[in-house]
Amino acid sequence: MTDVSVVVPTYNEEENIEDFLHEVKTELESYDLEIIIVDDSEDNTASIIRENYEDDSEINLIERDDAKGIGSAYKKGFSIAEGDKLVQMDADFSHQPKYIEDLLEALESCDIAVGSRYVDGGDRNDPVYRRINPLIGSYLYRYALGSPVNDVTSGFKAYRHETVRKLPDELPDGFHFQAASLMSLVEQGANVEEVPIDFRPRRAGEPKYSLEDFMDNVFLLLKLFKSKRLER
Repeated sequence: MTDVSVVVPTYNEEENIEDFLHEVKTELESYDLEIIIVDDSEDNTASIIRENYEDDSEINLIERDDAKGIGSAYKKGFSIAEGDKLVQMDADFSHQPKYIEDLLEALESCDIAVGSRYVDGGDRNDPVYRRINPLIGSYLYRYALGSPVNDVTSGFKAYRHETVRKLPDELPDGFHFQAASLMSLVEQGANVEEVPIDFRPRRAGEPKYSLEDFMDNVFLLLKLFKSKRLER
């Protein structure tokens, strides 16, 4: 079995993808590696990958005809990943490849390692207006739902292979996949360790998170809170 599978959803990352893949491969050069790119782009992201990595056995490019959502991309990537350990991350350098090794090391003593902006040593250096919604979400998940994880909405995680196989099929296809998937695994008893990361603004290109994504997360939080109340 492959040592590590890195699952990367891409949507219009032509300005980042070549450098991103180079850095990930450099960071993980000592591992038996596969990088699964699930691409919904309307730009040249896929063609850049083909031109530069066509004969690279570590790169698995999956092209989809229309944007189906980041959660859908992760579910597709996870379904075919063969690694003993799986990493999920973005390709825009907000998740810095240098932290992958830290997440993998944390998996020696847990089921899920979360790249966390909200623990000692963690930080986020994007504009203030982009910090508000994640901070509110983090607070509500912790204090309304009793989440043991500070950074519930983090998209930078590593899993044991067997942990990913416990994800339910009905998880959402949008950005709220991040919180829904983590909360589901926590409820199933998964052990989580948060690893501090320095979250950066995307290096190039346009942010993808929208008002619709924010509302999806609000409705998910309300749904989980209602379910928790009914269980009491």
